[in-house]
Amino acid sequence: MKIINPSDPGSLYLALNEQLTKAPDERIVLQLGEGDLHPYQALAIHDILDGFTAHLDIHVEMLFDSCAFTWCAISTVPVEKRTCLPNTTLSFSSLGGWHMGDATNMLISGKHLANIEDRLVAIIVNETQMDQATLRLMMQERRHLHANELIENGFFGGAVHV
Repeated sequence: MKIINPSDPGSLYLALNEQLTKAPDERIVLQLGEGDLHPYQALAIHDILDGFTAHLDIHVEMLFDSCAFTWCAISTVPVEKRTCLPNTTLSFSSLGGWHMGDATNMLISGKHLANIEDRLVAIIVNETQMDQATLRLMMQERRHLHANELIENGFFGGAVHV
């Protein structure tokens, strides 16, 4: 079994590519630890894993509380291979507050962030049992889901046994 921390998309790509070449049948465990991923990192890791999950035995362990957009990074791994600690919590919120510069730049940045958020929401809706209206309301209210709710809603297949 090989353990990888997927916080850097470039390093993750290189590690998975090497694994595919050297030991494609070996189990790989991606451990998400402390800290949230930037939305760009989450989308990059999502796309990288999407290309490798059909060829490698990839499992995920969520070992820390995080935001739902960080979870998007690992959503292409089949649900039965995604686990979390029994006390894991995911927070749901919008991608606001990143706008800088003059009014034109803020408008452009806002539209760009809205597009990124729409893609992240689509990933969550596609890979879980949540509908878009419920998810958007949860984001507006900045709600949290705990491990048992995450498992019930299809974010994880079960809990990590420690």
